[in-house]
Amino acid sequence: MAKIKVLMLINNLGPAGAENLLLSIARNIDRDRFEMSVCYIEDDDTLAKDFEKLGVEVIGLRTKRKPDIKALSGLYRMFREKDIDILHTHLPYAGSLGRVVGRLAGVPKIISTQHNVAGAFHKLTLMADKLTLPLADVVTAVSEPVEESFFGKSHPFSVDLLEKGVKTFTIYNGVDLSLIDEAIERANRRHKREEFGLGINDPAVGIVARLVAWKGHKDLIEAMAIVVKRRPSAKLLIVGWGELESELRDLVSKLNLQENVIFAGRREDVYELLPIMDLFVLPYRYEGFFKGGGVGIAIMEAMAARRPVITTDVPGISRAIINGQTGIVVPQGDSAALAEAILELLGNPQKIRRLGEAGRQLIEENFTIQRTVAQYEVLYGALVSL
Repeated sequence: MAKIKVLMLINNLGPAGAENLLLSIARNIDRDRFEMSVCYIEDDDTLAKDFEKLGVEVIGLRTKRKPDIKALSGLYRMFREKDIDILHTHLPYAGSLGRVVGRLAGVPKIISTQHNVAGAFHKLTLMADKLTLPLADVVTAVSEPVEESFFGKSHPFSVDLLEKGVKTFTIYNGVDLSLIDEAIERANRRHKREEFGLGINDPAVGIVARLVAWKGHKDLIEAMAIVVKRRPSAKLLIVGWGELESELRDLVSKLNLQENVIFAGRREDVYELLPIMDLFVLPYRYEGFFKGGGVGIAIMEAMAARRPVITTDVPGISRAIINGQTGIVVPQGDSAALAEAILELLGNPQKIRRLGEAGRQLIEENFTIQRTVAQYEVLYGALVSL
């Protein structure tokens, strides 16, 4: 039987959530049944070498602007030249371009995955997304709130529903437990802490996220200003990069937290950094009517590493974070409540261990990459046979 050829299309290959998800899929997809390739539109190719090590073909268009005629012509030419059974797009920009050009080029089947709620996008981005989504044969969402924000309802994936004409489904993201476990096993916690100037007894709070407004870094830094008044040796390790770095550094200076907040920047050893964090905090802050998208990959990875998670009350987060049982949930935008949650956990090592173990168990049962990949393999197979 011929392999099903799947081309993944995404904005870029920076080491962020959706991009790492594609890499995890590439590591776990059945190579006897599927041939996977990856195309990125912009110029960040950080993860390209990781795909290539897996034997996955990587195609970079390397455009500089949005939109770019080079992207349109490059996609069209590639779709016409390559023998693709399924085009699978990720994120709004790649999704909108891929659906339009894919249809013009005669790609047989198109799947688009929505990674965030409709209300999280710029109005023009959302308009382009909604206008072109009908061009996809199937749209998947990473959580029920994401699917509902676009289509008003959600469906668990099943072949029966697909054959009955349902075109939208929720398929949760998943994380690769074996990779995380291997990284943690080889990590030298003492050396990693020394790298960032963390004392052996310094309480360490960590966040792994792009430096964008809705990730809540500002609230977390303001919370740390409260935390250090009672725990002066507490440190905040910020792992990530983005447009807000200058603004966040200014806030750290304004609050006199230069000795307590560490900007680690872009890192490719995130799994090895998780063990040096006593707590993982990601205080999402959405604006507008829609307030959340679900469980982010960074949170899943922290839970898989047995790090207790503190996050905010966005819809969809309860799929993984049950307040007081598998993590701590605080109101959005409430730095004081965030600080109290951090202080409460830092003062309770037993609770830290209990939450960490409960989080790991939940990921094992519900959010593994093997589960995610198995559903996509069934979807690919069913779609090409329709």
